[in-house]
Amino acid sequence: MIRTNFRGGEGGGFNYPDTYKMIVDLLPDNANIVEVGVWDGESTICMAELIRDSGKRVKFYAVDSFKPFMIDGVKHQADYEIYFFNTEHVRNYIHTIICDSQMCAKFFDRSLDFVFIDADHEYLSVKADIAAWLPKIKAGGILAGHDYDMEGVKKAVDEVFDNIEQFKNTVWLKRL
Repeated sequence: MIRTNFRGGEGGGFNYPDTYKMIVDLLPDNANIVEVGVWDGESTICMAELIRDSGKRVKFYAVDSFKPFMIDGVKHQADYEIYFFNTEHVRNYIHTIICDSQMCAKFFDRSLDFVFIDADHEYLSVKADIAAWLPKIKAGGILAGHDYDMEGVKKAVDEVFDNIEQFKNTVWLKRL
């Protein structure tokens, strides 16, 4: 469970622990995964705890620039200090990379089993994130993301993929 000293950011919205559980159950041992956009670390903590509890060896990268981003035309910003405070107890399971999403993707080859996109929610940014990370996922891997109910996210996802899986908690998922 999440620590009692967890400090939430201004937005929150982590509503997909069951989806993360399903992903961890599907992951092979020695998997490589990336979460793009960490906000206050709530979803990152969930994934790290699920990995820890699974006993699987999973290399988990959490990527965020900690720079302002847009959601429905409103500027937001993840807080570096809050994220690091919140994730302290699972830090051994997370490789945090402070970097722009598309720039960071350049450092990976086609070795990723799972990528979850939940960074800037504007159409062009989501489309660029999909374009950057999709070639980094190995055959049989999964690309997914959050906030499919937001116009920019939905438009970007629908332009790239047919037949995505959609979950009630606004997660979209494409098996590759």
